[in-house]
Amino acid sequence: MRMRIPVPVSRRHVLQGTVLASLASALGLPRVALSLQRNATRPLPMTAVRLQPSPWLHAVDSNRTYLHRLEPDRLLHDYRLQAGLAPRGERYGGWEKETIAGHSLGHYLSACALMHAQTGDAECRARAHHIVGELRYCQRAHRDGFVGAFTRRNETSGATEPGRLVMQEIARGDIRSARFHLNGCWAPFYNWHKLFAGLLDTDLHCASPEALAVAAGNARRLSLGARAAFRCGDWCDGLEGDFDLIVSNPPYIAEAEIAGLAPEVRLHEPRAALSGGADGLDAYRRIARCAGSFLAARGRMLLEIGPSQAAAVRGILAAGGLKVVSIRQDLDGRDRVIHAIG
Repeated sequence: MRMRIPVPVSRRHVLQGTVLASLASALGLPRVALSLQRNATRPLPMTAVRLQPSPWLHAVDSNRTYLHRLEPDRLLHDYRLQAGLAPRGERYGGWEKETIAGHSLGHYLSACALMHAQTGDAECRARAHHIVGELRYCQRAHRDGFVGAFTRRNETSGATEPGRLVMQEIARGDIRSARFHLNGCWAPFYNWHKLFAGLLDTDLHCASPEALAVAAGNARRLSLGARAAFRCGDWCDGLEGDFDLIVSNPPYIAEAEIAGLAPEVRLHEPRAALSGGADGLDAYRRIARCAGSFLAARGRMLLEIGPSQAAAVRGILAAGGLKVVSIRQDLDGRDRVIHAIG
């Protein structure tokens, strides 16, 4: 027996269908049936899908060929140079010769990790591991956890100087911003964001514990070493002791809603950081079952939530023995953070 389950149709879907139909008519294409129902199936993880011969596989193979053609040691040029080590490859041109040097390596790390997840390509995985190992080596050479390739241009003499000087000035409260530049460097935190993203993608898709170690080393360089510890685990697994404050931004998007997210979120954020299961509440159930045992006597917990989830999360936390003290709104006036105690 086959059943058709009605799916709500929004004004956007109607307009999309109208536009597609008009375009097909204008191009003289044969009439096609345009379904206004949203696909309710759940996408599979990248590791579970392999493309058959097709234009899509050709595009992926073209990307893979390009990734293989690039030389990791050339992307690592300034990382080694900044660490006082002899570069093993000539620096690439373009932005890699500017003060923003090094961000391309972060993009490359993410690309290799995702290519390995998508195709099982062993070469991309090996390259990602090689890069992480080199970054770890550079970090040890710095002796204080710093790792970076960006530089800065002295605002008086115009001379090129090490990027770590920017961080030292910022730590002292000396902050000079000008359009895309900060203390003479072109977007240093953008640069580090790309590097961190590449390390996390490598840890996620290529099982590289060293990637997490490099991220932890950078935290120490930012004077957070005594106050922060990095753990890789499944929610509360691996935690020890009591905490005065637990903060979490768990995935809370319902699976069926992910397809409607903005492309810059849907296509680039790791799925594990978005999907909260069928109703978007799976993570809160896990947290409610374990977090209470790690809260100190007067400890507090802050959880980010979706704007329509306050009542549901309140009930889940209550079932786990936690009491909601308040619900805080974001700048748009929508429920955004739940404050709970044990």
